[in-house]
Amino acid sequence: MKKYNVGIVGYSWAAGAHIEAINNTSLAEVTSSAVFQDSYKP
Repeated sequence: MKKYNVGIVGYSWAAGAHIEAINNTSLAEVTSSAVFQDSYKP
């Protein structure tokens, strides 16, 4: 079965949880991510 490449936009605890969950499946793999400086609030 085809494995899909997935990109994540934004980063927080939720993005980290989604990255882990996606990478733990056999259907998809996170291959890129992006964070926009204007939207980043630590």
